[in-house]
Amino acid sequence: MPLLVTPDYDRAVAEFVRRAVDELMSEADPIYASLRRVPLPEGVGTIRVEAGDARTTSPQVHMTQEVQIQRSDVVEGNLEQFHDVLGQIAESYLPQFMRPFFEHVGDAAEAVGNSITLQGATLGWDDLLDASDRTEWAVDATGHVRPPQVVVGAAVVARLREIPLPTVEQQQRAAAMVTRNQEEHVSRRRRRRLR
Repeated sequence: MPLLVTPDYDRAVAEFVRRAVDELMSEADPIYASLRRVPLPEGVGTIRVEAGDARTTSPQVHMTQEVQIQRSDVVEGNLEQFHDVLGQIAESYLPQFMRPFFEHVGDAAEAVGNSITLQGATLGWDDLLDASDRTEWAVDATGHVRPPQVVVGAAVVARLREIPLPTVEQQQRAAAMVTRNQEEHVSRRRRRRLR
């Protein structure tokens, strides 16, 4: 039976491969898995972050990977080879995507003043709480403040895993920071309404 390759078929295969690779990348990296996928409007290629005089532009990441698969394997249902190819693509794409992603997050955080350097410091809960206290807290869709997310490399992740559990005093300080930031957010919102 002949296989007719139409534009619709090409699009369907491309979408299948895109989703499969995306799922494999998500399984391999929890940070990648947590990213929201929001398509840019048609004709928009980059996003620019501006805060005061600081600005940064989102990188355009062009990921490439050369793989070969025999059409006969696909037609005859030999999907093991196809799965291997998808795995190779995902393995290659992940560092190609994550490296510029982390660089952009760092640039954007620095541009808006939410970058903290802890070089040479003995990393502990007090350092993390100090950094959180000096960084702007975001507000979610329900109006609740959320502590800043920490973006770090693998070496710092290893150091974070070695930190003992926070003391009772450190837990109380963290809870007080949440309460204070929530109260400040509510106060700012009230002032905006009164104007």
